[in-house]
Amino acid sequence: MFSAPKKRLLMMELVGIPFVILVGSILHFVYEWTGNSAWSAVFAATNESTWEHLKLAFWPMLIWAVFGMLVLVYHRRRIPIAKAAGVVCTLGAIVVGAWLIEISIGHSLPVDILLFACSVAAGQTLSYLILIKNFVARDWWWLAGSVWGILIAAFIYFSFWPPHLPLFQDPTLKRSPEHESAASVPFKVKTEGIA
Repeated sequence: MFSAPKKRLLMMELVGIPFVILVGSILHFVYEWTGNSAWSAVFAATNESTWEHLKLAFWPMLIWAVFGMLVLVYHRRRIPIAKAAGVVCTLGAIVVGAWLIEISIGHSLPVDILLFACSVAAGQTLSYLILIKNFVARDWWWLAGSVWGILIAAFIYFSFWPPHLPLFQDPTLKRSPEHESAASVPFKVKTEGIA
């Protein structure tokens, strides 16, 4: 049914699902474990906002994409665009899913975890389908590089300067007039030692 290269791709994408979920789950706690250090704010969740949870999927997926390029030499030219499409799918699914959860049942840890896992699986599946179907030109490095570059820059920049938008607000904070200004600030980062 599957050729050897397709089996290898399938195994890489399937193993990538628990890898991203495990590393993302660890990243959820790294900011706290490092004493709220500024460097960890780029990679780890600093609060319960949707934006912060996007980081938990993005960075492990970037690591997995680089690993895939090193291991799957034959597919190296298509991996960046396939993985870029996969990460955009994952991040989009998390944003839409979090919004639907918030308007329907409110914040729920088990549902958030399920959403994260399903979103990662959807992104890995899309990546696999792009790799096996060969319908993406091999020379789309510029598009893949643009997507990855924009996302990396956004995650770094918005880790320190988040806009006052619902995507960046922590839904677990109380919303009262006297706490409104505090509720719009997602986190407070220690910036000692940062030049």
